[in-house]
Amino acid sequence: MTPLFCTADRETRHERPYEPSLIRTMVKRRAIRAGIERRVTTKGLQLSGREHARGRSRSAGYIDEDVLYTRYPNAYGRWRDGLELFQTNPERHATHIGLACRDAMIRFASDLAARSGLELETKPSWTVDRIRAVLRPYSADTGSTVAAFADALLVYWGCVSDLVQRQVHGGETDNLFNKADSERVLYQTLIVMYELDRLTVGRLPSPGQ
Repeated sequence: MTPLFCTADRETRHERPYEPSLIRTMVKRRAIRAGIERRVTTKGLQLSGREHARGRSRSAGYIDEDVLYTRYPNAYGRWRDGLELFQTNPERHATHIGLACRDAMIRFASDLAARSGLELETKPSWTVDRIRAVLRPYSADTGSTVAAFADALLVYWGCVSDLVQRQVHGGETDNLFNKADSERVLYQTLIVMYELDRLTVGRLPSPGQ
């Protein structure tokens, strides 16, 4: 919204001028408080932040994001884009968070179908059809309880897809989304992808095959 560093610009008298030496001192003090003990690049800080974020997710004890990163890197990458936007400003970036989740679901459904050996003529955006095709075997050769869970996952996927579409198109209808809306689509997208992978992992080739 405004310049980050208001350097000495004598033409802009209403801005407080900051000397470069003062900026260096401020950044050094903040780095010491953050525990940064050596010179690092901006890219290095970004990568470190992502690793710490994944570590916090693993500490929750259930969702292992490394699994999704390994098996579905394109889908997981788009989901991470949405997470970074959420951490920046969940209200302002609500539409783009929805777009990231929608792309993640499209890529996940396509990759899951491909790993299942399915060649579908449906459009990639028709994710429900792709997930239904992947889950179809469960209604035929698994127990009734697992088959019921697979059916519920398909419904769950469709509901999350509807939430994501609502978030994407909300700006066209002047809907205002709050933090809870963005958080809901973000984490429900992650959970439904993870649950689908857990259900099908025993029936699909391992990464690299």
